[in-house]
Amino acid sequence: MLKKIAMLLDHNGRHDSRVLREAKILKAAGYQVTIFCLNYDPDADDFRINDILFTQCHIRKDMAIPVLSRLSQALKPVGGQKYNQINQSTGQFPTSIGAARRAGSIKRTLGWFFAFSENRKAVADAVTAFQPDIIHAHDLFMLPAGAQLAQRLQCKLVYDSHEYERSRNDPLTPLEQKMRMRFERKFIKRADEIITVSDSIAAALAKDYKIKKPAVFLNIPFPQDPDSNTLHPPLTRKQMNIPENVRLGIYTGAMTNGRGVDIAIEAMADLPELHLVLLGPVSEDRKTILRNEAVQYGVADRCHFLPPVTEENILPVLQLCDFSWIPIQKTCLSHDYALPNKLFQSYEAGLPVFATPLSEIRSFIEYFKCGYVAEGFDAKAQAKSLKKYLEHLAIQPFTRDPHPDYAAYKYQAMAERLLSIYKALESPDGSAVLAPLPHSKICL
Repeated sequence: MLKKIAMLLDHNGRHDSRVLREAKILKAAGYQVTIFCLNYDPDADDFRINDILFTQCHIRKDMAIPVLSRLSQALKPVGGQKYNQINQSTGQFPTSIGAARRAGSIKRTLGWFFAFSENRKAVADAVTAFQPDIIHAHDLFMLPAGAQLAQRLQCKLVYDSHEYERSRNDPLTPLEQKMRMRFERKFIKRADEIITVSDSIAAALAKDYKIKKPAVFLNIPFPQDPDSNTLHPPLTRKQMNIPENVRLGIYTGAMTNGRGVDIAIEAMADLPELHLVLLGPVSEDRKTILRNEAVQYGVADRCHFLPPVTEENILPVLQLCDFSWIPIQKTCLSHDYALPNKLFQSYEAGLPVFATPLSEIRSFIEYFKCGYVAEGFDAKAQAKSLKKYLEHLAIQPFTRDPHPDYAAYKYQAMAERLLSIYKALESPDGSAVLAPLPHSKICL
């Protein structure tokens, strides 16, 4: 039996719930899993989560600085204009981004070229010493390293595509996209199995590269225990200075560009009775920007920023709220095809979901009748739609009847999917064949 799995990751791994989830499932099934993480901090130490080792592989200092320079300098805006400015009515980036990019795509492209090479060098010695039976490369940034090491070590390769790389939130010039897709096209066919996060991305990858449709492993939450709240003291509305009798929405997850948090804050100006909890990782600079926007729109006293909590604590926080708000913008196909963890967490917490009209999320909401989809992406459209939905909830409170098809989205079902993929690796001509998810009959 193939037992030893080396997962390759392009960051330190501390807050990547998908990676930890997969590692826990595989470890519980008897595999020996070590996660090899790229790290630019030479002082970063290895650590363990749930007895899974995260080995920090340090990028050589002599290469890290020039590579990072190429990547960052090419992203500088022109005259203060944001390179990723979104059309607020469509939620999309402008068709042409040339004017919004500083001349420097060649530098950035070269930066990627050298970075792919340096990534392999950074993890090579540690992975070779581990002698894995399977290399599990997370995302395109680690795919070339995984493919080259798998060939050298004569082991199996799994490619785990967390995003649709052809259309991500960071818009690319044609040269940048050509370089990135050249690497994905070259190395994706070397993978013995390919995993991704939704049926839409799986279908797109199959079409793009003329490959068998990849398997889908969702970003489902860990099993939730209603009594597992380890927050001391337990969080309450009173602690957050939120009146008990007001409508309370919640946004969970990262608050980076394109996630729509700024649009939700703007929409709050037209929803004077509403309070909003913003829960998740956010840089201090980004939080300052969002707080300033809340002040600008006169909603600062109704926007409540909370730090991230562990997954065993997310359910009690969600249950303090009246609905979950997913305002993600259609800045790219990767967002349109996304099925984020927060969607399933909200469903399992019994919260109705209010979301922007993204393909996969819309299909899930419509199939399971678990919320409402906004009429558009901009603040006015979301405020208008949400006001209508809240008026509906006031008359007919949300109830979610158990849907038999949701069993396919539960943790155990996803664990069985992942293990069937790994079991197929042991057969010379084997390949996992998995049924599409129930909601996909609407989406695809």
